[in-house]
Amino acid sequence: MLAGLESNIKDDRTDLDLLFGCLIDWGLPLSLPYKSEKIGGCTVHTYNDGDLIACFDANIPESVVKEIAQRKPLRAVFRDSGFASSPEKINVFEIFKLYMPEDAGDISKRFGNMILNIQKELGLQKKN
Repeated sequence: MLAGLESNIKDDRTDLDLLFGCLIDWGLPLSLPYKSEKIGGCTVHTYNDGDLIACFDANIPESVVKEIAQRKPLRAVFRDSGFASSPEKINVFEIFKLYMPEDAGDISKRFGNMILNIQKELGLQKKN
């Protein structure tokens, strides 16, 4: 059912457009270093050595989520459509709690923006 929904991301937007949109939205400087790498077949973007780690791919496997969680980022961002179901999204939180037990009580603050709903990103929505 979810697979049939139309994407809310403009067709011409790239991963880097989405990444820099997040940085601007959070008021983070664009002058700090970032890198992109392949992990488990997915493109993962790391900003300033882990201040933010993002993956905007579809069908993100659990192994990629675990790899990101092990790096203990200050912020993690994924597209809503990166996961096939709500239970998969919930599992992401549980994986981060597993790999970051010292922050388990504060996990919701750390992940307040983890599952990114691109509609909330300014300038990235399709106009109806």
